[in-house]
Amino acid sequence: MPTGIPRLGQAVINEHNSKLEEQFPGGEVLGELKSRPAPSAVWNDEELAVQIAMEQGPPPWEISRNGDRQSSDARNFIDCPKDWELRWINPRLLNQEGWRGWAPVRAKDPRVTVKVQSMVSPEFQIRRGSHDGDILSYMPKHWFEQRKQEYYRMVARRTQASVDKTAGLANEVRNIHPGITVDRAIHPTHTMGLIDRDAP
Repeated sequence: MPTGIPRLGQAVINEHNSKLEEQFPGGEVLGELKSRPAPSAVWNDEELAVQIAMEQGPPPWEISRNGDRQSSDARNFIDCPKDWELRWINPRLLNQEGWRGWAPVRAKDPRVTVKVQSMVSPEFQIRRGSHDGDILSYMPKHWFEQRKQEYYRMVARRTQASVDKTAGLANEVRNIHPGITVDRAIHPTHTMGLIDRDAP
């Protein structure tokens, strides 16, 4: 493995040129290759007469805190109170499940300033896409946090009920069929990649 400090830049080029001069005395330099400029992270848009910066860093799906669901980008299009949790709700989902505590963000609400007026629908809702696109909705953040806690409690209750049912089935098998033994019964989690570590 190489050791030491890597030498870069003009010192390396000068050393290389001196070795070439030793190998081929009296050689003639025909020209120099110009190195490409480093790629710029900004470019100029002549049509809009602005300078646009390219996005550096990882894509949003690599830094997402909540798996596949991305945070709402709605704050790019409106100004609203900081204590609002914003979500885009699909109208088809809205027809199936209702608002479930969410409320539509109205363009006429004095607390809301819409930056992109073309997103305002005739009924003064804010939609992305076309006239039947997703509707922007909000919920106070403390309500949203409470709903999350309720959801976690529901998941814990259902998981425990499934664990109890699995244990009950194991006991039932032992009672009904004395010749069959159940060494262990576990509640399956992440069943797509379930691995029995005790298996040979």
